[in-house]
Amino acid sequence: MSTAERLWPDDATMDAVEAKLSAVARLVVEAEEVLHADEGDEQVPTNAIELDGWIDYQLQLLAGIDVEMKQNREVMQRIVAPLQEKIDRAVDWCETENAGLARRAEWITSRIREHTQGYDYRGRKSRTLPNGKFGTRQKPSKLEIADKQAAVAFALANGVPVREIPAKVEPDARELKAYAESTGITPDGCTLIEARVEFFADAVSASRGQ
Repeated sequence: MSTAERLWPDDATMDAVEAKLSAVARLVVEAEEVLHADEGDEQVPTNAIELDGWIDYQLQLLAGIDVEMKQNREVMQRIVAPLQEKIDRAVDWCETENAGLARRAEWITSRIREHTQGYDYRGRKSRTLPNGKFGTRQKPSKLEIADKQAAVAFALANGVPVREIPAKVEPDARELKAYAESTGITPDGCTLIEARVEFFADAVSASRGQ
């Protein structure tokens, strides 16, 4: 049985991983001490036949190390695989839960927006209350590139600079946005999102509120 198999059997649990890692570190130190213990006193043969035998023994040691390293990788995969499944499930759960919370937050924001039509901001664009802030803010225009190849072709055909990255050419969203705003023509493969005033409602975070 390899060192890895002794440390991490198939039924190993995460509660023991940290202790196991410490044990591995100790074993590595001990192994290095054993390997180097006789280095100073070892007499390497000079006779050709004996030297071949010595070299062959070193090769045998290397082969054993290769086998041990392979076993270690296999054990690592056995440990990581169930953990990755747990991580994937946790991510899926979080995204599902937060998607519902995001929809609720948008609904609450829409209610605030609905009931603040004509609100007197007293010359300002927003209002701050104990639990947050609401109002309007300017959203700058934005160009979204959906089809990079079409955008690059359009840019090259219309003299719009592109960003050259080693081994490939990328469309430059800023340059294409400037072109679209100055000419009124939306580049191929792109969507121009016009600048707009957007309502917002930002709650004070729990960490700030404490």
